[in-house]
Order: sequence, then C-alpha cells, then structure tokens
Amino acid sequence: MKDLFELTNFILSDPLWKAMFEQVHINAKDEFVLVPIVGDQSIILGKWDTDVEAKFKKLRAFYEEGFSREGWQKYKTIDLRFRNQVVCERK
Repeated sequence: MKDLFELTNFILSDPLWKAMFEQVHINAKDEFVLVPIVGDQSIILGKWDTDVEAKFKKLRAFYEEGFSREGWQKYKTIDLRFRNQVVCERK
C-alpha cells in the first residue's frame, strides 16, 4: 500500500499525469499497470522503484514523439519496465 500511495502522489503532483490516468491496477506479479483516460492501451510501469521518474520521463517522450507519428490507437500495451526502452505491443 505504501508504494501505491507514493505512486498516486507522484501522479497527482504532475498536471499532465494527473489529467492522463484514470486507474491504477496491480497485476499478479505485483507490478503497477496504469490505464489512461485517452486510448485503450495499458501502461506497464512495473514495480515501484527508484527509477520511477526515469520511467515517466520515457513515457512523456513517447507521448510527445511516438503518438504524434503513430497515433493513439495503434498499441495495446506500453511497457516501461526496461531500462532506456519503451516496448510496445501492437493491437
């Protein structure tokens, strides 16, 4: 619960993230999965760790660069668990 509380506070502290997400799930691997308001993809954040700011920085860059080229509806999942990578699964 502590990690969920910290993630929630992190999201609420940034106007973009606060407007972006409507749900947070915890999957069977105890990883956080975010559900955005716009689009129907899931964003796999992974476990709460010290790299959370880097993960959200990658996500912001992906939203600014990737979605502007490919569109919102192209991906099923956006996976931020890997260092220096954003891995997407197409629909």
